[in-house]
Amino acid sequence: MIKSFTHSFETTNAVGVLEANDIPYYLQESAISDTFPHLGQGANGIKLFVNRTDEAEAIKLFIEGGILTESDVELNTPIKDISKTIRTSIIIMLLIAFMMYIIFIIYTK
Repeated sequence: MIKSFTHSFETTNAVGVLEANDIPYYLQESAISDTFPHLGQGANGIKLFVNRTDEAEAIKLFIEGGILTESDVELNTPIKDISKTIRTSIIIMLLIAFMMYIIFIIYTK
């Protein structure tokens, strides 16, 4: 995720920069952000994603265009590490659950 927006109209500049530079993107929208604008970010808003291979270029363009600041980029970095940790934790929990299931099957025969 490159940036999160509160309302759909805020994505216009960012999407324009990406399209002008032929960078593919994906918007994950929450209908709640436009239906109930007072909820805004609390309703998860709209998340803008680009391919990892285009991420550095998109961030550079956004900083140059004033869409992102250096502090936004610094704040976003730990989130990526946390998401990897969460994915790893989920995989480990699933493996443990599977092992417990196998042990249960073996001992209940």
